[in-house]
Amino acid sequence: MRRLVTSLLLLGAVVYGSVLWYQHRLAVGSPDTAIEVALPASFEPLLAQIELIRPLHEKKKPNQPGDWLERFPEGGQTFGQYVQSRGRTPLKDEYQTIYLQPLGEFDETQQRLVEQTAEFMGHFFGMPVQLLEARPLGDIPETARRMRYDEEQVLSTWIMN
Repeated sequence: MRRLVTSLLLLGAVVYGSVLWYQHRLAVGSPDTAIEVALPASFEPLLAQIELIRPLHEKKKPNQPGDWLERFPEGGQTFGQYVQSRGRTPLKDEYQTIYLQPLGEFDETQQRLVEQTAEFMGHFFGMPVQLLEARPLGDIPETARRMRYDEEQVLSTWIMN
């Protein structure tokens, strides 16, 4: 079970890291210094819905020691900048396929969950996902492993190569 959790966390970290990297590449600047971007009229219903839930939003607190942004400062992005950046280089225009590499052994239920995750990713990113055959955890060299908080972690760059 521990291997499953580690494998799923690793898989999620790789996907999340890839999305963050892609979004960071498209970031225009900091919301504090951002120029307002005019949105198309088709966004008016969405903007109205955003305003309805604005009271539920909690403003971002200052970075605390140990926070990601405290360790890795990066510019923010307004909603308008996000919408504008989406039109520049969609992920599917740069890449044809997402390859999903499961690590470790999976029982039938776990395998179905991995397959459903791959299907969701295909819909989310609007591109095909190829689910590769699971690789045994024993294939991972010691130089690409470490223990952190009593959990084994695998170096993402080893997986990506």
